[in-house]
Amino acid sequence: MRILRFAPLLWASMAWAAPAPAPVAPPVVAPPPAPAGMTDTERATLEQMQAELKALQDQVAAQAAALDKQKADLEEQRAGLAADRKAVADNEPPFKLEVTGYYRVRGHLFGAGGEKSTHGGLFADQKGAATYMDQRLRVGLKFNYKNLASLNVGVQALDGVLFGDNASKERTSLFATDPSDTGLSGAEVPNFQVFRAWTEARLPIGQIRIGRMTSTWGLGILANAGDGFDDDFGDNYYGNTYDRFLFGTNPVSIVQKITKKEETKEIPLTLAVAVDRLVEDPLVQYYGYKCNPGDVTGDEAYDARCDADGNGTTDLDHSWTENRDPSQRAANWWADPNDDVWEMVYALIYRGSKIKYFGGVGDLNVGTYIIQRLQKETKSNVAIADFYLDGKVHGVSLGFEGVGIFGNTHALTLPNSGEDPIGKKAQIGGYVLRVGYEQAKWKVLWENGYASGDDDVTDGNFTGRALSPDYNVGLLLYEEVLARVSAAKWTGDASGLRSRGGVYNSHYIFPRVYGMPIDNLQVIGGFVMGFVDKPDGAVIRCSDKDVERGLNCTPTPGTKGPLGWEVDAAVKYKLQKHVSFSLEGGYAHTGNRIPVENVGLNPNGNFFTLQTRLAWEF
Repeated sequence: MRILRFAPLLWASMAWAAPAPAPVAPPVVAPPPAPAGMTDTERATLEQMQAELKALQDQVAAQAAALDKQKADLEEQRAGLAADRKAVADNEPPFKLEVTGYYRVRGHLFGAGGEKSTHGGLFADQKGAATYMDQRLRVGLKFNYKNLASLNVGVQALDGVLFGDNASKERTSLFATDPSDTGLSGAEVPNFQVFRAWTEARLPIGQIRIGRMTSTWGLGILANAGDGFDDDFGDNYYGNTYDRFLFGTNPVSIVQKITKKEETKEIPLTLAVAVDRLVEDPLVQYYGYKCNPGDVTGDEAYDARCDADGNGTTDLDHSWTENRDPSQRAANWWADPNDDVWEMVYALIYRGSKIKYFGGVGDLNVGTYIIQRLQKETKSNVAIADFYLDGKVHGVSLGFEGVGIFGNTHALTLPNSGEDPIGKKAQIGGYVLRVGYEQAKWKVLWENGYASGDDDVTDGNFTGRALSPDYNVGLLLYEEVLARVSAAKWTGDASGLRSRGGVYNSHYIFPRVYGMPIDNLQVIGGFVMGFVDKPDGAVIRCSDKDVERGLNCTPTPGTKGPLGWEVDAAVKYKLQKHVSFSLEGGYAHTGNRIPVENVGLNPNGNFFTLQTRLAWEF
């Protein structure tokens, strides 16, 4: 407490100091003459304190000089770094070619088992397990100009082509040498195809893209590019592609530039607006009414639009629609705006990486995706709303995507019994929810999903739509069995109602466990069970309980229970950073909800598969 005792003397001595402060170092206070009347002890103490103050002043001055030197060195380093960057940029070529993609081969084995099985095949008339191998090559080329503008081209070859000569290029199959380009449907597919091409450019306020491009959103149940290997089981076979003009920007950055109040940390918020031109003029000519030759004025089926010469007798002949050949198009076919199909797309998403929330550091993505699709000729005005959330913190992950489709259309030529024979009101829903927990060597994940069904496609309500076929849930129940049953039911103009392997007219649960015992090795086990939503009586049989709960379907005696279940397992390994190997297997049991025997599948309802994939990714 000695310094408190002599504080007045210390203050007085500092007040008497004459020199003004230097611009960098604090002033050096000269020791004042000792006040009169001080004792020797007090004088000695004051001199000691003045010496200590002088030492502190010298230390501060030295530190200030060191800081000034460090600042000068830092400015010099920054200048050197800027010069180095400029030199590198000046020496870099203005154009860069970036190549990405993959080539994959997938092998399939299908069979059936159980007490009722007499042949063990996927199909009823099959006498053993069947196998085939298919392949795909996809390459993405990006011609990049100084990261300011780029041309992007997507090419693919041998897409879904099966191994071997399946077109009898060699008339004697035994001597076949050169393979054909035959797909699983039995038809030939293009050997090489440029299927995407678009350009993009950076602007001071955002980015624009225009051309034929891919589209992916959220978990992929609505918009799915179908690229890469993002599924635990199975592969992608389809993918979305749109002719689109898109503008994307960070709205927060624009506001900051306008207000000139830029924050030190950028907020990762993206707003995108796009216009898609889906159809210019379809080959399917839409009429919206039928014409039956021979009907005369007064007949119930008579329609004046079918009477070309107005003589009271129908002389035109067509159904609700009519397929045309390209040669039947008039020279100005592109000038008619009524049959154009186009849509507006609005997306807003926040992508947060390594952010702090819930007391931890993790990732968080959340956004919404709105579409309005229009066609004047068919009086179609349909809105699609999608919400997406994906976050992970403290090892806990939560993923959700929900979609709703609403509006009116006359584009579905499925006659109904109402006053408007082909008018439909869309009320479609679907979602996927994932909850997981992950540690270094293992992970668990619970998934629940839903795709709304339609118990009566002949009424005025359109309520059924499958999730994206490239969002894979298991290997058999949805991917193979329901895909084949729905394809056999929905043909011709109704082919758009097929599932193509996506989740169809049901709820499902899909828990999985993952093990990562060593680097680059992953072992996955999963279980799928599907539950009926609105059975239509054809693809999914109706039960008495379904009728009791108000569904408009015809029950089949003895029908009950869920769609079925399956157990899946996979082993995945990465070789040399580029080569990936996957071995996957599944066993499924379908109940009597699915009429497998009606479409030629093995009636025992027990199916198994063993599949493998070898891919080179670059």
